[in-house]
Amino acid sequence: MDVKSKLLFLIQVAQGPLSTDCWIWLGSRNNGGYGYMAYNGWSEGVHRISWIIHRGPIPLGMWICHHCDQPGCLRPDHLFLGTPQDNVADMIAKGRYRAVQQIRLAAERSDG
Repeated sequence: MDVKSKLLFLIQVAQGPLSTDCWIWLGSRNNGGYGYMAYNGWSEGVHRISWIIHRGPIPLGMWICHHCDQPGCLRPDHLFLGTPQDNVADMIAKGRYRAVQQIRLAAERSDG
């Protein structure tokens, strides 16, 4: 099975915050909810793989961000290129900054 077929085989179409449904990865995920699979010899985020397959290479220093804010989503039109600063600005604009900070503080407390 080629990579694109595997990506599309292991998704669940689910309603999200946008007018089009999210394609949620059903395979392995990390603690942040981002899907991962083997790609070119190492573990790679499926949202990144989806971008590469559907849109082409990811420019150096750029991230693949989510319009839908669903880390497990790999639908190409829900993804956009951005810098780390763009990603933070998007998070703040959508009101997610405080929630992320609270999650990080809770994780730090449980580690200590």
